[in-house]
Amino acid sequence: MILDFHPITVAQAREIATWRYTGHEKQLFMDPYFTAQDGMGALKGPGGCTGFAVCHERALVGLFEFTFVEQVMWIGMALHPALVGRGHGMDLLQQGIDFGRRTFAYTGAFVALAVDASNAPALKLYQKAGFKEESRCGDTISMRLQLT
Repeated sequence: MILDFHPITVAQAREIATWRYTGHEKQLFMDPYFTAQDGMGALKGPGGCTGFAVCHERALVGLFEFTFVEQVMWIGMALHPALVGRGHGMDLLQQGIDFGRRTFAYTGAFVALAVDASNAPALKLYQKAGFKEESRCGDTISMRLQLT
């Protein structure tokens, strides 16, 4: 699946806020997108991340977020609930990382993320992609992927 990444709009953030999941994540925390902007007018998400709406053939299919902490690219992602479990998570993950590396001229040695320990489907996806556990803090697992 070929994906297009665009700076998220308020309308897209509102649509994503309606997505509901079964299992671990019931809904996404989108409130910061409705109030926070950087100096250029771009919307900022949770923790000040930069969010991108992800589309396939003009349909909104995901969200990909980037945060930089101590020169490390941290990512977050969400796939439309109708696409979960259909093999599209790896497309979103790989294309999102590639997009972030190009867009932010990221040359770091690894990419990091945090995931809830009870989110088994996400953990399985990240491990399959090559992410390794770095640490745990409560129910949150920090993972990183070595880049080549």
